[in-house]
Amino acid sequence: MEKNIVDLPDLDQKIYRIFKLETFIKILTNKKLRLVRPKEWDDPFEDIFYKSNLVNNHGEVISQIYERDRLYGQCWTLRYESDALWRIYSDKDLLDGIKVQTTVRKLFSCFYNSLIEYQDKRFFIGRIQYLTIDQIKEKLEDEKYVHNIQFDSTNLEGAKTLLIKRKEFDHEEEVRLIYFEHQRHEIGKYPSYYEFNFDPADIFEAFELDPRLDADSFEELRAGLAKYYHGKISRSRLYENPTITPRINIGPKSLRELQNSIVK
Repeated sequence: MEKNIVDLPDLDQKIYRIFKLETFIKILTNKKLRLVRPKEWDDPFEDIFYKSNLVNNHGEVISQIYERDRLYGQCWTLRYESDALWRIYSDKDLLDGIKVQTTVRKLFSCFYNSLIEYQDKRFFIGRIQYLTIDQIKEKLEDEKYVHNIQFDSTNLEGAKTLLIKRKEFDHEEEVRLIYFEHQRHEIGKYPSYYEFNFDPADIFEAFELDPRLDADSFEELRAGLAKYYHGKISRSRLYENPTITPRINIGPKSLRELQNSIVK
């Protein structure tokens, strides 16, 4: 299982994900986590390798459409707190996001299904590598790099194509679960998502609601979630004013002593 973990040496490192509340309630009810195809994500550069046609040494164009639909992913982050992520994943009007905490080990141990045939070729997790557009272009045009992907019987190199992202997104500090559909299907016949069963109590460690919620809205949402989850749910403290006491040295006498000396 360890060889399917990319650039995440500390398996007990905390990772986080912000879900929409409606989605999160479905997860708690159905006890399933869902991975989707990269084409569902906003960034058009996602899965740029399999979106591209290959050109062989004879000048022949090779479509990768069969391979493109075999990869599924789910995004997490190493960043505990981020204003940008709250604004992206929690609706600005509804403030309907909930941040979930787990660890690399807990999430991947549940995701990696040792009962499924060829599990070593299907389940992966890795940290995103952020590159400039020129670096991505150079990598994808390297014949050795492409050859390693095309002839890798483990699917690891193919899965790692989803661990490349533009440097403009490095604030996300992203980690991805990746599922590689080992069974070949006809074009257009691949499932639109991959789901796996899990027990939320075994994976989820902590929950936080949107930091922009006022006190009444927070209590209302927390009470609603209590129907599905009985543990502690807090509100992100991102926007709370910290207690800060700036200090200054005004010399040997206090302000009171200085005032008394003036009065006299």
